[in-house]
Amino acid sequence: MLINPLRKGIEHGQPRAIFFDILKVLIGTFSGAFLAFLANWLLRQSQREDDQIAAGNLAITVMGRMVNAFLIYKRGVIETRTQILSAEPNLPVWMQMLPILHEFDESLVIDMQSLTFLFRPGSVDVMNHILIAQGKYRNLVYLHKQHFKDMQELQRILSELQGDDQYGPINLDFAVKKVPAYLAARIESASTALHQSLNEDENTMIEALKALEKTLASNLGKGRTIRISLPSQLISTKLVDDPKQPS
Repeated sequence: MLINPLRKGIEHGQPRAIFFDILKVLIGTFSGAFLAFLANWLLRQSQREDDQIAAGNLAITVMGRMVNAFLIYKRGVIETRTQILSAEPNLPVWMQMLPILHEFDESLVIDMQSLTFLFRPGSVDVMNHILIAQGKYRNLVYLHKQHFKDMQELQRILSELQGDDQYGPINLDFAVKKVPAYLAARIESASTALHQSLNEDENTMIEALKALEKTLASNLGKGRTIRISLPSQLISTKLVDDPKQPS
């Protein structure tokens, strides 16, 4: 006949030893489970931090590329417009900006979903800055495409007016009168909007980039996030002047 070990131990006057044996087994079981839970939790925390660092650095990179594209395009507009106005200072506003050959990366989009860990007191304004700056970039891309398309149409008309003498001088007063009014108005509208965007949106985009860098460094650690170095020669350069219809 088998005797229960606990009952046997009690009968032999060893209840305390049996109790401690059982307690050790229970402690060992629960300790193992707790350590496994703790290890799994730490692993998830580490993975979450890694994901946040990757998302933050990617957002900084995308925003940096937007700002760089903005500044490079602005420099191109300034240089070509300066040359044009030096040669023909009395050009109407809609002929002061040539179509700039610039290929914007329209796939540049910041994944706001991946930055939800920043939605906390003190960081909401940064998210708004990012959204506004991203909107400024998209607006510039749209204006550039519209202006480029309309200026190509203008160049086609001017080319037809020159006829066989494609490289000879053109009578601008005559040409201006021959350009359809709707096209001139559309180009003037796009040119004015471009001028305004390039003059007024630069600081907004740069400030959004710096705010994003600062906030991520504060949340994730300075040594874990990247910083974008912007070319100083491209920053804070206004256009030649406000486009004005010659008197």
